[in-house]
Amino acid sequence: MSRPTAPPAGPVADFLAHLTDRHRSPQTCRTYRWALSAASRELAGGLLHSDTTAVKVWLAGYQAAATRRCYWNAFKSFSKWAVAAGVLASDPTAGIARPPVPRQLPNPCTDDQLHRILAGTTGRVRMWSTIAAYSGARCIEISRLDREHVTERTVALAGKGNKPRRVPTHPAVWRAVRDLPAGPLAGVSAHRVSTLLRQSYVALGVDVTAHQLRHWYGTTLVYSGAGIEEVQSLMGHSSLVTTLGYVLVASPRLAAAVNRLPEMGGGS
Repeated sequence: MSRPTAPPAGPVADFLAHLTDRHRSPQTCRTYRWALSAASRELAGGLLHSDTTAVKVWLAGYQAAATRRCYWNAFKSFSKWAVAAGVLASDPTAGIARPPVPRQLPNPCTDDQLHRILAGTTGRVRMWSTIAAYSGARCIEISRLDREHVTERTVALAGKGNKPRRVPTHPAVWRAVRDLPAGPLAGVSAHRVSTLLRQSYVALGVDVTAHQLRHWYGTTLVYSGAGIEEVQSLMGHSSLVTTLGYVLVASPRLAAAVNRLPEMGGGS
């Protein structure tokens, strides 16, 4: 499916203006615009004349769970606004449960991969990689980061939904930014940060994503003995369940316990 290029009109334009007034991020506005444009094209009744059954069938047509969740979020938000604004008489998503997205365990890069990345990159790619690995920053957080947000003591990050958190500044992060002028450390979108980092890593022969550097941060914190609530706070997880996955991946005690299981089949 291609992204829509025509400017939004009518209720969609009004809804996007509403999101802007509510200080929703440009990324959220772009995502919702894309989802609502898809709904306008693909639903027989469009956004304003489709019932709950039609919306359910439309969402079910997308195989990826994350896409179904994203499109449900956009349609739900639009419908609530449209009812309040008198554009819709009722909310067609009222009877549709939020699509679940299976929880995925962390997939951290290895120490060797991170070493190769930091040794083989320069400039902003190396700086962004350092921030991802040593502050646990998501690409969207790197895209929002200004030089003024980083001090020798803390890094102020704006996460999902612009939810703020502060993490201690690792010496590697401070060395990477301390001599830079005030202003954005990226100046591009989260998608662009992610794409540039991925392309740089592939060019080095390192098959990882920027998010795997964030996973390295979380799993290495667990290896170092940080408490689960501390890791949750540093990672900016809203749910402790998400953070518990890092324990499953990284805990040396769990690995040692598995290795102590006796071999009952006579293996060497």
